[in-house]
Amino acid sequence: MNQPVKLDWPTPTTDVDTSKMRAALERLAVAVASSNGLAEPIDPEESGADVPPALKDLADEMAGARVGEEFELNLLAEDRTDLGPFTLLGEPTSYYPLFETVDDAVILTLNDEGIPGGVWWIDEELDMHLLATSLDEYVDTVARAIAALSPEASEPAQDVWRAVAASKRSTFTVLESVEDLSSHVEFAPDGLSARLVADQA
Repeated sequence: MNQPVKLDWPTPTTDVDTSKMRAALERLAVAVASSNGLAEPIDPEESGADVPPALKDLADEMAGARVGEEFELNLLAEDRTDLGPFTLLGEPTSYYPLFETVDDAVILTLNDEGIPGGVWWIDEELDMHLLATSLDEYVDTVARAIAALSPEASEPAQDVWRAVAASKRSTFTVLESVEDLSSHVEFAPDGLSARLVADQA
């Protein structure tokens, strides 16, 4: 069920280079500002989200962007759930939601040291699609999609989402059989691949 959560996030033992992520967020801000009101920035001051240490400074500067009511890139996930698209994910500190609906979610992976990795889309069938190899790459995909919006766009959120979904690099089919429901997804340390691991009895 949804509930406010404070997780025991791992703190990276070495400094995480956020320069590429910061530059990507700046490009996103430019795209939002030029979107003729089709997109809007997310105000970091309006949230009490529990953000992983590697992202906290970034989220304090620019939390992301929202397009209508149907799409957002949000570094401030205030509610966490283990239902819907998150059903088969493992440790809650191994991923961070960037966007979610009832059926879909986009997540950023985090390794055991709290270092961000790949960005994945989990669809309504629980199949997982690698959208980007890093957060900055994903932010740039969203920024380009927003920048490409027509001022007359009637469904800007869907236009952005189509562009994001089209960027997928690979797909991991999670559920091959009913037995897989007794398993969970485990990400590689770099977050670029995933495998299904049987739950401990």
